[in-house]
Amino acid sequence: MRLDFRTMKRGHTSRTGAVVFLVVRDEDYFLPYFFAHYRRIGFEEFLVYADRCSAPTLDFLAAQSDTTVFTGEYTYGQTFGTLLTGEPRQLSSLLKESSVELLPDRWVLVADADEFLIFPPPVHTISEFIKLLALKNQPYATAPMVDMYPQHLAMRNYPPTVDPFDVSIFFDAGPYYSWDPKKIMPDVHHAGVRHRLLQLLAQRCPSDLFAIYGERRISPPAIYKVPLLRHGAGIRRIGDHAIALGTSAANGVALAHFKFSPCLDRKIAVAVEEGQHFKGSVEYKLFALAMAKLPFESLVGPRTRQFTGPDSFVAANLLSTLD
Repeated sequence: MRLDFRTMKRGHTSRTGAVVFLVVRDEDYFLPYFFAHYRRIGFEEFLVYADRCSAPTLDFLAAQSDTTVFTGEYTYGQTFGTLLTGEPRQLSSLLKESSVELLPDRWVLVADADEFLIFPPPVHTISEFIKLLALKNQPYATAPMVDMYPQHLAMRNYPPTVDPFDVSIFFDAGPYYSWDPKKIMPDVHHAGVRHRLLQLLAQRCPSDLFAIYGERRISPPAIYKVPLLRHGAGIRRIGDHAIALGTSAANGVALAHFKFSPCLDRKIAVAVEEGQHFKGSVEYKLFALAMAKLPFESLVGPRTRQFTGPDSFVAANLLSTLD
């Protein structure tokens, strides 16, 4: 499926190195930290789809010399056929699938603005990592989406000058799932703090939860991705999370995933009003309920660990060290 895009800004390109591909809408808080993080680990080029962004986000993107920005007359909630799961394919999924055509024959990392790539020790840069993958003839890397969280939800409203790693210092130990090379999707075992919050809401305020969720089973969120893929290897992406290949967790990475940030309340308001996200933005409605009912509930539990760097993910069975 071919969409009509227009280029808003061209950045410099090497046409050879690894690229970050990002779909963004008004991520004024995250973008400075996101770009600083990915540059620090060796990425030198960014391709960004701007979805109805306001002036502050566009101004920031315009100032990034290593960033190409494009857009189109589409909205996040538009659907383009269906995914393998039968769910509607929304714009974000279609764009990420189309990145194989937009960036042919490149190593491409697909990430959201609240996702920060963590390499397995002793790797420090993307060039080191893709050399290792190439030596092992592996054209992709899988990743757990490690939900990072503060001690309680009320701590999300910290100043925007504070790095997310300085507040959301906790995460749940893994393993979260196991990959079966015969399957495209992994088998999920544990789904982190978001699923724990949902279970708490089911216990404490079942009628409020029922008003949002109805009779549906309380299923865990999809906290896995295949974020890094070498295009040109004949493998296509499937939606936001998977590739059309049975995968292995070997030589994987992790994504530190920050939901509980100063921009969350605004995101909730927009998502609920527009209903563009999964199943009418049901997750954001659940976030709003959790903020209202559990603002000072401690999120620290038996599986909680504190992030001190990649080694803490290794100790928590979320990353494996490389030989």
